[in-house]
Amino acid sequence: MKSSTHSWIFRLWPRRFVRQVTLLTSLMIALGTLTLTSYLVIEVSQFELSNSKERLGAIAETIGLGLTHHIAVHDYAEIEQLLLHATNYPGMRSLTVVDTSGRTLSEIRRKKGEAAETIFNHEKLTPPSAKSNHFEWKFGSRSQGNSLALGLDASELNLWHPIENGDFGWLKVSYSVENVLDDALHLIKNSLLIAVAGIVLLILTLSHLLQPSLRALSKATDFAHDLTHIRGQQIQMHSGSMEIEQLEYALNMTSQQLFTQDTALRRSSESLQRLLDSMAEGAYGINDKGICTFANPAFLKTLGYDNVSEVLGQPIHVLIHHSHADGSPYPIDECKIRCACITKEQVHVDDEVLWRKDGVAVPVEYWASPIMHDGKLLGVISTFVDISERQRINQMKREFVSTVSHELRTPLTSISGALGLLAGGALGEMQGQAKQIIEMAHKNSLRLNLLINDLLDMEKLLAGKMSFEFQVQPLMELVEQALESIHAYGEKYGVHFKCIAREEVQVNVDSNRLIQVLNNFLSNAAKFSAQGGQVEITVKRVNAAVRVEIIDHGAGIPEAFRGRIFQKFSQADSSDIRQKGGTGLGLAISKELIERMDGVIGFDSQEKHGSVFYFELPLNTTRVTTR
Repeated sequence: MKSSTHSWIFRLWPRRFVRQVTLLTSLMIALGTLTLTSYLVIEVSQFELSNSKERLGAIAETIGLGLTHHIAVHDYAEIEQLLLHATNYPGMRSLTVVDTSGRTLSEIRRKKGEAAETIFNHEKLTPPSAKSNHFEWKFGSRSQGNSLALGLDASELNLWHPIENGDFGWLKVSYSVENVLDDALHLIKNSLLIAVAGIVLLILTLSHLLQPSLRALSKATDFAHDLTHIRGQQIQMHSGSMEIEQLEYALNMTSQQLFTQDTALRRSSESLQRLLDSMAEGAYGINDKGICTFANPAFLKTLGYDNVSEVLGQPIHVLIHHSHADGSPYPIDECKIRCACITKEQVHVDDEVLWRKDGVAVPVEYWASPIMHDGKLLGVISTFVDISERQRINQMKREFVSTVSHELRTPLTSISGALGLLAGGALGEMQGQAKQIIEMAHKNSLRLNLLINDLLDMEKLLAGKMSFEFQVQPLMELVEQALESIHAYGEKYGVHFKCIAREEVQVNVDSNRLIQVLNNFLSNAAKFSAQGGQVEITVKRVNAAVRVEIIDHGAGIPEAFRGRIFQKFSQADSSDIRQKGGTGLGLAISKELIERMDGVIGFDSQEKHGSVFYFELPLNTTRVTTR
């Protein structure tokens, strides 16, 4: 019921501010006027009735004095005459004389507009117990005690007056207050008429004074409501209230700023759209629920869709990323793009598949970048490149390298062996220029054989065909074996090796592969050290791993080359390095080998001060031998 009443009142309440102000002002004026009028009416009525009580008390006192003698001598005729005479007072209704026992001695009544008459059926009345004037209000047939409260239906005011302090009896006087109440009602009517007239006049005056400001405020409200459609337009300034002028100025500034921002945003959006449309890479966006929000033409072309409407609003994982390359299910919880949503970090995947509309898998390299605002994820933007051609070329290159390496390895071994025999004098001592040519050819054949071996090792690593024999063993023994095997190589460059820090730890590695990495690091350090220099080796614990460092004091690595140092066939563009020889595959192979043994590899270098190459391996990890 309460809710229904509230809803009814709400529907009646005006929605326009102008009407609200007018209604509220009218209600306040009306309430104030009615309150003041009621207060004045009550005060006037109380004042008049108080005067009536005083007059009635004076009349009763006068009559009481006259009755004292007649009661004393039992002259009832004189009592009746005195009472008849007293009823001539305006408003007098009845006069009753009662003795001390409550017996009525004489009673005179007078109805409105009629002559006074004597009442002979006397009743026995009960006077008040206190011997003092006692007033009673009479409401119809009901009487109320000595209270100052006044109801509009009160008809008489009764007074019990003790004669000679009650020793001779009581005088009851009934006095009509209808005239007083009629005057009060007349005052109320006049006050209400004046109040209504005043309210109407005040409302009209207030409406006239407030109309310009309220009209301006109403226009400002409408302008603000339509601001999304009329950005850039200006509202006409109102010369009046300072607050309204400030509001209009703020609205105009907001309108202009929104227009400027919209223009910039539209241009930015158009530029972004042109950029996306012109990209050779596929691009698409998803919201935080994984639903596709946009896709560029390259996306549609690569994945075989005719229209962007086929992908918008669709769950992207289910649409293009639902299976692995072998067709096995790809749960969304394992999806790398979803990882960008969870971790809120960029994700890069070198080799993944997306599925075309016709069900054909497309190998891609892709990037997923989260879109954040105030720390909240809004979605993810992903770009991808079709790497089918890249994979085909890489496969051709691997097959070519493998074929060439295998085809060259056998004859090259024979050639190298023959040249070694000639250079060693097995077929007779060679002299002069012929000997130099044979020795140079032998060295070049050895370098070529090393290159082929490195190519085959790299091919096996990339194809995952290289076998590893893991075994838990002391690391220092492997380091010492590598130092022993590289000792002669160091003497060739006038470099000696020194282990300056040792740590007796166990590691789970393939010993041959680890020695291959150590030999590569040590040979590089010897090649690039100064004649008579020293290469230092340190073995030390680092948290739950062991770190092996190879330190040289050579020329260091140029800044521009450092980002490519572990790439295949990478060599610094320096004649000194080229003079030292090398295939450019040693560090790339070392990186692959260390990572296959669950380690990490890196380097620190400072030009003209040398380099530190290092790798870290976990301590004593149990591992199953793989082939």
